[in-house]
Amino acid sequence: MRSLSKYLLILIAIAISTVAYADTFVDHKTPTDEELFWIQQDKEANIFSDRNIFISSSDTKDEMQNKQKLSNLNAKVEKAVQNFLSIPLVREPSLPASPTILKGEFEKEATFKDRILLEINKREAQVIALQEKYRADVEARNKEIEKRINAKEKYADFITGRYFESFMGAVILKNTHYDPEKEMMYADLVSTGSDFSRSLAIPIPLANDEAETVKRIIDELIDLDSIKKSCGAAANYCSPETIKRYIKSRVVSIMAEFSVDRNGIILNKVELSANGKPYIAELQADKFSPKIVKVTLPDTQAKLDALYQNPNLANLITIPKLSFSAKTADGRIVFDDDLANDVKNLPAAPKDAKKWLFLVAVENYKETDKVLFAKHSADLLATTLKKRLGVSDRNAYVLIDGNATAGAISDKLEQMLANIKPDDTVYFYYSGHGVPDPVTSEPYILPSDKVVDFIVREKQFQLGDIYRRLSLSGASKVVAFVDSCFSGRTDNASIFKGTAPGLIRVKELDIDPTKMTVMTAGKNTQFSNAYDTKGHRMFSYFLLRSLLKNRTNTPDMNTIFQEISVGVRDASSAKGDIYLQEPQMYGNSALPL
Repeated sequence: MRSLSKYLLILIAIAISTVAYADTFVDHKTPTDEELFWIQQDKEANIFSDRNIFISSSDTKDEMQNKQKLSNLNAKVEKAVQNFLSIPLVREPSLPASPTILKGEFEKEATFKDRILLEINKREAQVIALQEKYRADVEARNKEIEKRINAKEKYADFITGRYFESFMGAVILKNTHYDPEKEMMYADLVSTGSDFSRSLAIPIPLANDEAETVKRIIDELIDLDSIKKSCGAAANYCSPETIKRYIKSRVVSIMAEFSVDRNGIILNKVELSANGKPYIAELQADKFSPKIVKVTLPDTQAKLDALYQNPNLANLITIPKLSFSAKTADGRIVFDDDLANDVKNLPAAPKDAKKWLFLVAVENYKETDKVLFAKHSADLLATTLKKRLGVSDRNAYVLIDGNATAGAISDKLEQMLANIKPDDTVYFYYSGHGVPDPVTSEPYILPSDKVVDFIVREKQFQLGDIYRRLSLSGASKVVAFVDSCFSGRTDNASIFKGTAPGLIRVKELDIDPTKMTVMTAGKNTQFSNAYDTKGHRMFSYFLLRSLLKNRTNTPDMNTIFQEISVGVRDASSAKGDIYLQEPQMYGNSALPL
C-alpha cells in the first residue's frame, strides 16, 4: 500500500514541577487513533503537545519489552491506512414478502380488486422506501470513502507519527559539557524508547551565569536510570509518586524535529527552552570530548598562560542515519499454488501449425519496482497455452524477465508477423508494468531494460500499435490477454515518482471488432493485483484456472471472460474496496478460444 516516504515528525519532552502533574494521570476513556486523527483535523491543533517526559504510555507492556522494532513501522502504517480506507459495503436490502390475498366469501369482486390495488400500492411504497434508504446509505458510504481517500496522506503522516512516538519514547539530554571559549554547551540527545542518540551543540551565553544555570537545570532534571530501575526493567508506566521523587527543577522543554524514510531516522532540528528562554541546537557529527590541560605552577608568583582547549571539536557535517531493514525475517514469500500440478498433468493437444503465441512477462525490472509473481504466472501460462491450444515450440515466442528486453520484443514480434499466414490464429499475452503517456494517455508496455520516463518515445511499444500490427498480419483471429493496468500503478504503487497511483486515465484503444478479442486485468482507473496466497498475478491465476477447467471443450471468449471476471472481482474485493479489480473485454466475444 504505502512505503515510508519522508514524514516530518515532532516529539516534545517536557519536565515540569510536581504540582503540574496533578491532572496528568486522571483516568479517561482512551480514544482510538482514528478518533484522535479526526479531532486533530477538526481543531487544527497539535494534540500531542503535552506528551509525558519518559517512557511512552501508548504501547503495551509486551511491545515495550521488545522496544517496537523500527523495521515494523512500515508494515504497521500500511495496515493502519488500509483499515482506515476499508469501510464495509452497504448490504442490499431484502424485499418484503409478497402477500397472498384471498377473496372473502361475501366480498364483491370490485371490493376485492380495490383491496388488491391497495396492497400493491403499499408494497410499492415499501420497496421505494427501501430503495431510497439503500441509495442514501450507499451515497453516505461513498462520501465517507471519498473523505478518507482525500485524507489518507494526512492520516498516514499522523499514524506514522503515533507509531514513531511509541518507538522513540521521549527525548532527553545527557552527557552535557560546556565550552566557555565558544560559549557552547555540548550534549547527547537520547531516546528513552530506543538506542537512538545524536550529538548537539547549543549556543548559550556565559554572562550572568546563564550557561551554568541551564546546565545545572538539565543535569539535575531527571535521573532516568533510577526511574527505570524503580519501575522495573520492562515497565512502560511509572506512578505519579515515582515521577515526583525524580523531578528536581523547574520547567525545561526539548523539541526535537525528525524526518523518517526507508533508510532510517534523521534528526533535523532541536530547540531547547530552559529557565524561560529558547535556544537553538546545532547538530554535531561526533561527541564533544573536552581536553583539560593541567599546569603545575613553579611558584606562587607564576602566571598561568595555558588555556582550556577543545581540540576534538569538529565542524558540522551531515548526520549519519540510523539504518534498519524492512524485510521479513527469512525474506521468503509463502504461497499455495493449487494449479501447478494441473498444468504439469495437462495432456498436450495435437500441434497446429496455424496457431501462434507471443508471450511477454516481466517481474524483475532493471530500472523500476518489480511486478510480483509475473514470472511464475507467465511460466505456467506459456506451458498451458502451448499444451491446451496445440501451439508448437517453433510458433511460440516466450519472452520472460531478462529475455523480455526492448530489442528482443521488437525483433521477435517482427519475425513472427513475417511468418503469419491467412486463417492463422495469434494469441498475445502481456504481464508487467503498463505505462500511460501523461500527455496523450496512450498506453505502453514496458520491456525489462527500459526506463519508465522514456518509454513513450518508442512507438513500437505502444499497446495500440501492437494491436494494429497483429490485426494487419493477415491472421483471421487475434486473442489478447493483458495482465497489467495502464493507470500508472501496479499492486497499488505508483510507477511514476511523485505521482499518486491511479491518477492517469488512459484512452480507449480501437481494435478490429470482428476478428479480435482483448481481455484486460481491470478498468483503466484500477490497478492489477498480485494474488499473494496463490503466488500468481490475480488476473492470470483465474485465466489459467479457466483454461484448465475447459480443457475438454472449446468455449467462446465470453464464457472464459465470465469465469475470470467473477473470480477476480471476488478475490480483489476480499482484500478491501481500494483493491477492487474488474476485468474488461473488448471486441468479438463470440470468438471460440
